[in-house]
Amino acid sequence: MSKGWVLYDGNCRLCLDFIQRFQPLLNRLGFETVPQQTGWVKEKMGFSADHELTQGQLNEMRVLTSSGIFYGGGNALIYLSQFIWWGKPLYWASCIPGVRWIIGKIYQFIARNRHCYGKVCALKDMK
Repeated sequence: MSKGWVLYDGNCRLCLDFIQRFQPLLNRLGFETVPQQTGWVKEKMGFSADHELTQGQLNEMRVLTSSGIFYGGGNALIYLSQFIWWGKPLYWASCIPGVRWIIGKIYQFIARNRHCYGKVCALKDMK
C-alpha cells in the first residue's frame, strides 16, 4: 500500500539528483516520486492542471500522504526520516524544542540556493 508521494521540482538539478539517489529507497518505503509540475499534483496543490508554477510555488519539496496531508520543506524531510532507520535520529531530534525550526531554516537556505548546485547558477538574477 502506498504511503504517499514525494513531490519535487522537476526543473531543479539538485532535486533531480536527490530523487535519482533516493528513489529506490523511497519506493521500498511505499512512496512514489512525482514532479510538482504534473497536472494532478498541481490540482492537489490548489491550481488548475494547466497552471504554470512559479519559482515561489516550487520553493520546497513536498510530501503528500495517502490520507491527503501535505508536509513541505524541512517538515517533509522530518516526516520521511521517521521511516528510515538512519533517519530516525533526525526525527527524534525534531521533537526537541527549537530543532524543527533550525531544520526548517537550513532547508530554506539550501532551497533558496538550489539553482546554484554544481557551481552553475541558472537563476542568479532571481530573488
